[in-house]
Amino acid sequence: DLTVRTHNPIVRDEHYYIVQDFVPEDTIDYFGRISAHNQIRSFFPNLIINSDPTDLFLLDFVKKAALSVTNTHKKGVLNRDIKPGNFLVYPNGRVILIDFGYAKHTGRELYCEEDIENLPGTLDFMAPEIFLHGVYSESSEAYAFGQTTLRAIALMDSRVYLEATDKRKIWDCGNKFEEYIKDKNRANIRTVEKVFSKNKIVRKITDIVSRCIDA
Repeated sequence: DLTVRTHNPIVRDEHYYIVQDFVPEDTIDYFGRISAHNQIRSFFPNLIINSDPTDLFLLDFVKKAALSVTNTHKKGVLNRDIKPGNFLVYPNGRVILIDFGYAKHTGRELYCEEDIENLPGTLDFMAPEIFLHGVYSESSEAYAFGQTTLRAIALMDSRVYLEATDKRKIWDCGNKFEEYIKDKNRANIRTVEKVFSKNKIVRKITDIVSRCIDA
């Protein structure tokens, strides 16, 4: 399975609860805590000599995380809260997508949220069209996946500082809102490219991120 199994919701005292399988693993933030190469090498027993295991772990995560998102879309579901904390990584390298509390089974590519004042999602991973029109789609999920991948890259090197989305600027920018978001994304991409200028694997992944967030 590429996503956590979700069971029927429960209603108690007028509150809704979603029951999911218990997964005793860690989120992608675990990636940033793996510093010893020997630990990472356990994921890649046939590691190529002179290759960086951290790079391969990142590449493996990106491929499997992308599959989990794609699999969700094939089922007609939009997760609407794709972010690092919602990807679990098993010790054997397996990656699954969790937390479908904001999810919508739309059966189509687009879903419009009527209550624009209370939009589901996590600020740094929400595409501009969500703020502008309350529109969730496979494209907005690709945006969130790109931002997630960018933060996974940042965990590899403490020199990478990514600018967060400032909610006050979103409302203050007015018509220049999209320009603010694009400038922020481009600045974050440049930061990663500068730190990993000689790392071919990270540069290729960064190219994918750029296409996802359309920076």
